[in-house]
Amino acid sequence: TIVRGPALTTRTDNPRRALAERVNPRGAIIDRNGVALAETVGDQGEYARSYPLGASAAAVVGYDSPTFAQSGVELSRDETLRGEAGHDAVTTWWQHLTQGTPPPGLGVRLTLDAALQESVAQALSPYRGAAVVLEVSSGNLLALVSSPSFDPNTLEQGWANLTASADAPLLNRAIQTAYQPGMIFSPFLLAQGMQ
Repeated sequence: TIVRGPALTTRTDNPRRALAERVNPRGAIIDRNGVALAETVGDQGEYARSYPLGASAAAVVGYDSPTFAQSGVELSRDETLRGEAGHDAVTTWWQHLTQGTPPPGLGVRLTLDAALQESVAQALSPYRGAAVVLEVSSGNLLALVSSPSFDPNTLEQGWANLTASADAPLLNRAIQTAYQPGMIFSPFLLAQGMQ
């Protein structure tokens, strides 16, 4: 317990984490304009995670589930969203001492544009593939879509179908697979072939 305690506490399958998140709200994930991509809803003791964009932003935001752990930004920024990181040491210590849980989670702002994310997701929805939209001047990620996708709001109910589907909707095709570059390279390849 003393040696492995910190590692066991931070494991995503630790039931204490799920209980703590029902009491302390997890931080929100918002886009560049302040639109919520993931938020905590409900009353204390009954907190649950909600994903307003549903399947449109699932590839980036991911999910936070007491049964199936986390993915996406929910996983990569888990410590901040849970309140384990970002607070000063005294606040964290006092909260652990008095409540036995970390302080309320802090929010995370992404460079995504929710409106653009939804429109790209709608355009890609009948196809299997991925789309990434970057702002050239800054390198900011404006949209990242994987299709087919899943709705993180219904993850618990649909898990069996999601894992059994031949389309692999849980696979983030934008960052977990390799695709041939699009037609933008065709003129260069043709020119090289003609020489």
